[in-house]
Amino acid sequence: MKQHSSFRRYGGKGSDTGGEEAPAPAPPSLAYFDRIDALVDAELARPGSRFKLISPIPYAELNNKLVEDIVIQQGVPLVVSGVTASWQAELDSTSFSWQWLKAHFGSTKLINSPRDTRLMEDVKGWNVADFVDYLERCARAR
Repeated sequence: MKQHSSFRRYGGKGSDTGGEEAPAPAPPSLAYFDRIDALVDAELARPGSRFKLISPIPYAELNNKLVEDIVIQQGVPLVVSGVTASWQAELDSTSFSWQWLKAHFGSTKLINSPRDTRLMEDVKGWNVADFVDYLERCARAR
């Protein structure tokens, strides 16, 4: 498959690094994410904790004053929901989907992504197809 000219290949024979590509590591199990949820819940409940639950702001309600109040004045991250809600109506399901992304960019290597939060380092050897497969597995388990 031809890669877009702005993408640079890393790893593999004949590439910049000249080495063999490492196999993609297995993604963390769903039990791992349950442990993370438990740790976050415990930290949220701890007296004096600086952790805060962030409520998403619906995209339809987003405005400059809200961004100013939340992000600038309060210093809190802004989580916006519903940004892509109208996309499905505007695009048919084959225009841009996970399968489309895999078909067109599946072999593109991910650099500095995804992050293994257990080891606090970037996972090496993943490409877009590996990441899409991982996201789809996680979505089915939710």
